[in-house]
Amino acid sequence: MYRGDFNEILHSHERSTGACPSNAMAEFRDFINQSALMDLPLREGDFTWSRSGDDSVASRLDRFFVSVDWEEFFPYMIQKRIARPLSDHFPICLEISVCVRGKSPFILRICG
Repeated sequence: MYRGDFNEILHSHERSTGACPSNAMAEFRDFINQSALMDLPLREGDFTWSRSGDDSVASRLDRFFVSVDWEEFFPYMIQKRIARPLSDHFPICLEISVCVRGKSPFILRICG
């Protein structure tokens, strides 16, 4: 699992103003594909960063990437955007529903 502020979007719909395809976007997508990583859907909002003012813009820069092995071991994972305290970034959590034989499932949250 990898988590971070990658300062790049994967697709033009991940920026509120749209975006022209760029070499950086293509290189980021290629890296993710070559590394066999999965970008889980983001819930509770579309963007994780915003700037207000005359040139207001919002983008999805923060995300968790997981490997196929993680997805097979933890099939019930989602990324959630949570309330933003004072930063220009919304924190995100990876929520993993874990089932243990004979017990009720529980939610493991990895936030950052």
